[in-house]
Amino acid sequence: MKDCKKQQAQAAEASAQVAATAERLEAALNAQRDRAARNELVQRTLVPLQQEVDKISMLLLGMQDAAPVGLSQK
Repeated sequence: MKDCKKQQAQAAEASAQVAATAERLEAALNAQRDRAARNELVQRTLVPLQQEVDKISMLLLGMQDAAPVGLSQK
């Protein structure tokens, strides 16, 4: 009888540990999904914006190169 109760207690503890591990894994998976969603948002928004900034910079550099010598120093 004592062995049966001991085994039941061990089974309950193991079950609780499995449940806790499953919760931690689910939380980690959700965090990974959140990071992936943020990374996708960065790719869809910030990368095109950086490309536009780069284009504008190149245009400004071209205008500076084309400006008279006295104006490019300002």
